[in-house]
Amino acid sequence: MLVENQVEPKVVQDLMRHADINTTLSLYTHLEDEEKKATLDSVFHTIVAQNDLGVERVSKMAKNHKLS
Repeated sequence: MLVENQVEPKVVQDLMRHADINTTLSLYTHLEDEEKKATLDSVFHTIVAQNDLGVERVSKMAKNHKLS
């Protein structure tokens, strides 16, 4: 719950009184499958959008310079 609300792991460690940050990280930072999928989808769409923009720019440059 704390990690889902973007509380820093170090704060969670202190609140849970874990001596080792690895304990906190292993217990409280498991990403749900839906979160992983949403992140991958976001990254994919960003890459596709950047690629489409790059293709569009090259096409315009080719037309402007009449490249074959």
